[in-house]
Amino acid sequence: MSAELLSPRAPPSVEGALADSYLSQLLSFSLDTFAKEPQSLRTQQDYLRAEVADTAVAHYAGFIGAASSFADISRHIEAVQQQLGALVGDMQALNAKCESFGATAAQIQVCGPGRLQGV
Repeated sequence: MSAELLSPRAPPSVEGALADSYLSQLLSFSLDTFAKEPQSLRTQQDYLRAEVADTAVAHYAGFIGAASSFADISRHIEAVQQQLGALVGDMQALNAKCESFGATAAQIQVCGPGRLQGV
C-alpha cells in the first residue's frame, strides 16, 4: 500500500482518484486479507504516528527556528503595512498641496505676477 493511501487527510471515504484506487485495491483482496485490513490500517497508522513523533523530536530545533522566523517576518510585514499607510496619507497631503500649487501657478500665469486673485 502506498503512503498516500495511509494519509489521515485522505481517508478512503473521500471522492476522487485516491478513493477509486483504494476501492480497486480492496476489491482485489481475498476475504481473509479484507478481514485483516482494519487491523493492518491501525498498525500502519500507529507506525506513521510514531514516525511523525520521531520527526518532530529530530527536527525540533528546525521547527522552533521556522516559527521564530515566521514571527519575525509577520512583525516586519506589519511594520511595512503601517509605513505604507502613513505613506498613503502623506501622498494625499502632497497631492492636495500640488493641486493648490498648480492652481496658484495658473492664477499667476493668467493674472500676471503680483495680481493673484484671492491671495
